[in-house]
Amino acid sequence: MAIGDQYFFPAPAKLNLFLHVLGQLENGYHALQSVFQLIALQDRIGLEVDFSSSEIHLEEPQELACGTDNLAYRAARMLQEATGCTNGARIQLHKNIPVGAGLGGGSSDAATVLVGLNELWQLKCSEQELLRLGGRLGSDVPFFIHGKNAWVTGTGDELTDMEVPETWFLVVYPGVQVSTGQIFQHSDLTRGTPARTIARFSEDGGNTDSWSNDLESVVFRLFPEVQSAKNWLSQWGTVKMSGSGSSVFLDVGSEENGQAVLLQIPKKWTGYLIPSLNSSSLHTQLQRYQSET
Repeated sequence: MAIGDQYFFPAPAKLNLFLHVLGQLENGYHALQSVFQLIALQDRIGLEVDFSSSEIHLEEPQELACGTDNLAYRAARMLQEATGCTNGARIQLHKNIPVGAGLGGGSSDAATVLVGLNELWQLKCSEQELLRLGGRLGSDVPFFIHGKNAWVTGTGDELTDMEVPETWFLVVYPGVQVSTGQIFQHSDLTRGTPARTIARFSEDGGNTDSWSNDLESVVFRLFPEVQSAKNWLSQWGTVKMSGSGSSVFLDVGSEENGQAVLLQIPKKWTGYLIPSLNSSSLHTQLQRYQSET
């Protein structure tokens, strides 16, 4: 087996600074508004090209055990099929982003595989081509391919680049895995929030309760531990749930402020004190790789 060098690429997480559900479309999907904020919490993806075979080998943590259903594996296969590439690859998935936490870990892993293998296989696909492929894997994947903070509309696939002030977040993961599909299909989900504008978000700073997460009430009912985490963290400010849960987060402004709260998190939960990112660490690493080859 002719294997090339191994390269490591990051797959950063995101937070939903708010998430409003405007309505349900005829195709069953939902019209959304949100701001996606990149953060420095990230998975690590090892990629090796196999020049002698078209096989894709995925090494993933035992607790995932997704195999060919893993989005990272599916991304590699989709890229092969779309381009006619005959090379294979070995993918090593090192997880740091908790699963089912509303932080976009699986989607980010898929985006990193698409971007990384496009480079290592020397396919020269444009960003637009990768965005189209990513959209077939999941609505969050194009965001991670593009790699910039964004105002998000449509079904989560329409992105407008946004400048968001740098800060630090304290993210609390209560150890609960939430199924996005289960939440969006729930009959009690709020589906009629009025549309708002980027200008209004920027004016408000997005920190008021009116910029909320419409999925919270359903998640709290089904997973009380998530509400417990929010209630606890709310001692220090405005707390929101990210995505469909289960992580909740607080803008602490600085690492020093966050450390004081991090030390008090109940042991049954996991805390992450993480800086925001203006652009994706994946793109930073890709530029470094390109400059060295």
